[in-house]
Amino acid sequence: MSNPALVFSSVPSGRFPQPGKDLVVKELPLPDGEGVLVRIQLASLDPFLRSQLREPSSAWTYQPALPVGEPLCTSAVGTVVRSDAAHVLPLGETVWLARVPLARYVLLEVSVAANRRLVVPIGRFVKAYSLDAGHWLGVLGVPGLTGFAGLYECGRPKAGETIFVSSAAGTVGLTVAYFSKRDGLRVVGSAGSTDKADWLRRTGLFDDAFVFGRQDSHETGEASLRRAAPEGLDLHFASVGGAQLCAAAACMKVHGRIVVCDAIDEYGGGGGGSNNTGGADDEPGGAAAPEVRWLWQPVVYKRLTISGFLVTDLAGKYMASFQQQMHEGIERDGGLPRIAPLHVAHGLDKAAEAFGDLFRCGKVMGKLLVQPSDS
Repeated sequence: MSNPALVFSSVPSGRFPQPGKDLVVKELPLPDGEGVLVRIQLASLDPFLRSQLREPSSAWTYQPALPVGEPLCTSAVGTVVRSDAAHVLPLGETVWLARVPLARYVLLEVSVAANRRLVVPIGRFVKAYSLDAGHWLGVLGVPGLTGFAGLYECGRPKAGETIFVSSAAGTVGLTVAYFSKRDGLRVVGSAGSTDKADWLRRTGLFDDAFVFGRQDSHETGEASLRRAAPEGLDLHFASVGGAQLCAAAACMKVHGRIVVCDAIDEYGGGGGGSNNTGGADDEPGGAAAPEVRWLWQPVVYKRLTISGFLVTDLAGKYMASFQQQMHEGIERDGGLPRIAPLHVAHGLDKAAEAFGDLFRCGKVMGKLLVQPSDS
């Protein structure tokens, strides 16, 4: 048996890690010793992983820097293929793993395998709901909880309000839209391509969707947002930052709320450039995007509230409610997993390129996952 892993080889010089240079596939020793051996079925590729690929002296994010030479660590789902603690995790069980090396196999110490904050058996739910296990890395997992907790803790949505969701075709954005629509809000979203914007409208979760700052359009991103929300915004759930955040501030109503979940525009070293809205230079929202205008004047004269959050701070408060409401939705009509797509890169050799696609507008629909084995 081989055990390939995706390893951090060098600090990227640009915005995206280069496959074969910054991220390389290397063989790791097969895990040995007592414990629970898990073969990884799917692993999560998330934007925040980019913030770990930096020099240790760079402190532009709360995430610790990953040492060069170490495999990426992420959440995953897998199957128990050997167990020295069958009373904890039996052979054949499907498990969710909070943080493991991005490799084909991982060995869990028995104490770790028994920790239900780090390892959760999900096999019975996968069977009962006939769902892809990958959804536990998406809308049923931490990304879904992130959208849910941020929306209710910081956004305080009310029926009849209008919310603008940036990066709306991602897992967090879809979760925010799902619960906002359920609660009677008018929902508008931005996406990285016309295909994605069209798809968002077809989901039934969005009243309108658009491409922010399209290169083939004379309409600015702010103008597109004003057209989608002519009466203004009560709430903005921000995952991109940059020009989209500034446009949202300009379109907010007095006493509007902005929930900052992420700022993908700034990934890659603390700033994506004054005119970058989250895309590569050759993508919509990249170098040709309208310049970021002022942000703080609207905050002052509209008396806006801007709230940042970390899901780790809110998980204990919202996890039970999130799980209950997600499961009720699944039992009722299939819920959000019925809508949310999974985008799978097959093989670790495809993972680095797919990871860069997260930051190239329009390249990834839904939750990005990698299957460590291409078989």
